[in-house]
Amino acid sequence: MLIGYNIAAICRPHLRMLSHQVEILLIILAALVALPGTWCGVLWFLAQLGGWSKLAKYYRSDIAVEGGTHRKCSGKVGIVSYKSCLILTFCDSGIRVAVTLPFRIAHPPLFIPWVDIHDVREKKMMLGLSFLQANVGSPTVARLSLPIWVGEYFPPQVIHAGLPGGR
Repeated sequence: MLIGYNIAAICRPHLRMLSHQVEILLIILAALVALPGTWCGVLWFLAQLGGWSKLAKYYRSDIAVEGGTHRKCSGKVGIVSYKSCLILTFCDSGIRVAVTLPFRIAHPPLFIPWVDIHDVREKKMMLGLSFLQANVGSPTVARLSLPIWVGEYFPPQVIHAGLPGGR
């Protein structure tokens, strides 16, 4: 028998330190779960807000398209801007629009046939930048804004005669 030793008094500081370490570990684990969940929630919200989710109901396509592909493009769907994270592929029958990782969550790739793109017009933005703005679908499902150079890939029947260069 140990005389004069209080085991509880000896172990108490070690238990407090262990408890503190467990709290830190739980906070780290909670952050590892919450951050991806928050990221997914924000991307889902943006897809709803801009209209990507509406476009996906009609134009979702996981099929690869043969044609000219341009990565790190900017554009807008509705009021949501996609800065340097769009992948645009142009072919004879339409345009494929996809989002790069890690922004692809809630943004499936789209294939929009040329016949569903209408009311194409030039839109001036801040600092004199120009974009092509077009309505997609009939009736309109969403508004798509892409860089002005994209007009070079649009077939003549899609482009409005009032665009620069008579396209």
